[in-house]
Amino acid sequence: MARRFLIGAALVLAAGTANAGDVGEDLARAYEFAYNLDYDAAALAFEAAVAAEPDNPATHRGLAAATWMRVMFLRGTMTVDDYFVGLTPKNVDLPEPPADLAATFA
Repeated sequence: MARRFLIGAALVLAAGTANAGDVGEDLARAYEFAYNLDYDAAALAFEAAVAAEPDNPATHRGLAAATWMRVMFLRGTMTVDDYFVGLTPKNVDLPEPPADLAATFA
């Protein structure tokens, strides 16, 4: 489920760049922030792009996608670990911590 959502979100962000035309540095920087999971900075950069070109649908799509992803992270619905599905095992056998360190938390 999370993997399908991530793929969908990536497609939404990619679709914005496909039809963006020449929207300037703000939009390019916004996508860079979004792809690097910095949704706060992405939202600010998309807002600047919307202000610069309010008639460009790519700026609005990008802002909507970044805002939605930001909400997902803030609510805990999605985490950075969701991006690594299949790359890292969920069940890792770890050795017991040293007894003196474990006692610190007992």
